[in-house]
Amino acid sequence: MNNKPVVIAIRGLRKTSHITNKIVKKSSSFLDKVENRTSRILINKTGSPDGQKSINVNEIIFHSIPEITPVHPALPQLNQKPSVTVFAFLDPRGFYGGIATLLYVSAILANKLGYDFRVAQTANYSSKTDVLDFLASKGIVIEKERFSTVDLSKRSLSSFGYLPLHKDDVLVVSTWWDAHIAAQLPLHKKFLYLIQDYEPIFYNNSDKSVLAEQTYHTKKFIPFINTEILYKFFVSENYTYIKENAVWFEPAPGLVLKPQSKTKTKVIFLYARPNVDRNLFINAIKALDLAFRDESMKKYDFKIFSAGTTGVPSIKLSSGDIIKNLGKMDMADYYKFAQTVDIAISPMLSPHPNYPTLEFASLGAMVVSTKWKTKQDLSFYSPNIIMANPTAEDMAKKIIQVAQTTDVNRLNNLKANKINHDWPTALKDKISKIAPLYK
Repeated sequence: MNNKPVVIAIRGLRKTSHITNKIVKKSSSFLDKVENRTSRILINKTGSPDGQKSINVNEIIFHSIPEITPVHPALPQLNQKPSVTVFAFLDPRGFYGGIATLLYVSAILANKLGYDFRVAQTANYSSKTDVLDFLASKGIVIEKERFSTVDLSKRSLSSFGYLPLHKDDVLVVSTWWDAHIAAQLPLHKKFLYLIQDYEPIFYNNSDKSVLAEQTYHTKKFIPFINTEILYKFFVSENYTYIKENAVWFEPAPGLVLKPQSKTKTKVIFLYARPNVDRNLFINAIKALDLAFRDESMKKYDFKIFSAGTTGVPSIKLSSGDIIKNLGKMDMADYYKFAQTVDIAISPMLSPHPNYPTLEFASLGAMVVSTKWKTKQDLSFYSPNIIMANPTAEDMAKKIIQVAQTTDVNRLNNLKANKINHDWPTALKDKISKIAPLYK
């Protein structure tokens, strides 16, 4: 059997792959060294920055954390008008969650001020986007002649990224590294810091964690906070500047429920992002494994799906049930699929209620999410959101609990929902509070 041609061919392919992999790794390591050395030669005409066996401190810093490489100010271009300039990246696959919210906030502020709308792409660059169409689909109209982009994604120590600044420009950021950069620019007005989570906890105790936390202390920004519950977290952690100066808003991630012909099969969805620690992927799949061992779950016919990240394999539970991964879905497919979900598992070990929790609750699905510090109860958004302690065991109990909810009851709960569906309406009054600070 082991001498069959197919087996021999597979072994040969495996051997070739192993050798090729080693060669590629060695080549990559060598090319990294060449790139680093040639960069140093360009900077100081020697193999090392000072001609000795040493490396310039900034080379170490910005090589280790390239996202904080400075942006350099430049004089405004001829006839440049004031703009709301948002630091962001534009993804041709579509706009989700925090990036979408950043675009909504910035565009509505630009319209309120009567300014141009400019996107400075600081991390990745793409010209293949439909930003204006996307905004228009949400009722936010930006004329084409008022819109522009700037590519700052390729900046380095030896190749500066320049941002032409008008004295009346308003900068909007929503990540700690963009806030770090904005705080160093010679702005005439404080930048708007759209705070959508508590970013220091995104990292282990580390330089990035410290740098992220420091951005909340510069006092060079106006805090604009995504949800009251996140604002209360900052208050509870004694961020005095944010407490006294912040404006908070409730987002509008709600989706419109379309009538569906229901079957006896219940659909369970897991928001699966193994590469995002705060989404507790391991505890979530363990919770599903524990839940499906329970006898009461055998009364139902279930289909289990996951989505959020490509490359996640389908997972077989101890019960024999399969979690089928749908990968990173585009918006149209995601919204269509969301309409079919009865139960959503959406863990989030942070003080912000993640958008999938609110999206699925807005459609009448039962949602199991997780508690953390000041985020203990989300029923004020929807009675269909059930909070669990961030352990597999408690999440499993809550999954079993929500499985008992009838379709009639969970859909009736929609009447008590307080999840916004319209972004311009949700932001109107809050942007009206912000805009006078920039006039």
